[in-house]
Amino acid sequence: MAECIPTRLTYERLGVLVTDFPAYKENGTTSGNLIRVQSLDYSFQHPAVDVKSIGSDQFIYRNNESPIIRQPDVNCNISYLFSSGENETSLGLHLGSDGSILKKFLESESTDDINVIAVASNKERMQDLSNVNDYSGYHVIGIGNAFLTNYSYEASVGSLPRASVSFSASNMKFDQYEPSAAPNLPAIKLGVDNQYSSEELHLDQSSFGYDLVSGANAIMPGDIQVNITKHAGNYGGIPVESEKAAIQSISLDVPIDRQDIFGFGSNYVFDRKLKLPIMANVSIDLILREYASGQIDSFFKEGARYDMTINHTNRYFYSGLRADTINQFVIENAQLRSQSYSKQIGGEVSVSTSFVFGISASGGFKIIK
Repeated sequence: MAECIPTRLTYERLGVLVTDFPAYKENGTTSGNLIRVQSLDYSFQHPAVDVKSIGSDQFIYRNNESPIIRQPDVNCNISYLFSSGENETSLGLHLGSDGSILKKFLESESTDDINVIAVASNKERMQDLSNVNDYSGYHVIGIGNAFLTNYSYEASVGSLPRASVSFSASNMKFDQYEPSAAPNLPAIKLGVDNQYSSEELHLDQSSFGYDLVSGANAIMPGDIQVNITKHAGNYGGIPVESEKAAIQSISLDVPIDRQDIFGFGSNYVFDRKLKLPIMANVSIDLILREYASGQIDSFFKEGARYDMTINHTNRYFYSGLRADTINQFVIENAQLRSQSYSKQIGGEVSVSTSFVFGISASGGFKIIK
């Protein structure tokens, strides 16, 4: 077994690739480079079963170990600075006004799993590679059959906006890269015939690089504009739709619940089916500046519903603060669920508000470029 050469791994020595879905194919897999990654963590756990037997004071063992009856539980989490939507495209999310971000997942005729591949350099850094032989000796950690289980976004005053994704996967594979004998992708053919992928991972000078981003490198906190339109509701309290609302932070969470489908003849899942409907939530923290009249008994007649847009812009100071929209989050029919008010001596009144909304293939949450 090859030993890792670097004494420690630092951020400039790591790169992350993801493939398109499904993870297992005979051929034709494409990959994209995840950029502005801030953190990556992964773990696995074998679900060994301790089996007791009547008439015995010992567990039933196989090769002196508790038997493992199915695949290990593999989890992966990635966070990155949000910008122009390149990472979302690489991850298989849909960008456009003709459908929600989960359109491809909900309409796919195959499984929607991907491969997540971390590449660790044994040199000073990942960039400035002139040919494929420069990758010789790099270390490859492959996470196969990774199903997206969560997408989240958060932005706050004074901070760069971030997005994060979570995956539930079926396999991990550790390799050392050699151009003449490239490692195979970590995917397994799900179903009864659990073959390992024969597709090879090929790295070249375009796999990682600074010049892959044509738009803004990062969204500045002052370049985020939140617009809220109220469609129903007459409750009293803070009017979140007001232009004077001093929004301090906004966070969006899209949990993607799945049902693991196991079957006879396989130690691996057949599929991780989406559990419908998909309900997401958005939270907004504000500083209280004004009240709207009304009372919460109005919710018995009609709830409060809103449409929200989050505009990410790229301002040009030399042209009179002209703001070009890079992309836009569109949240449709968000229903108010809770508000909480907090006041402390020497501080403002802060308000925390939460909403829920549904996501279908056609709408609910869209990213429009």
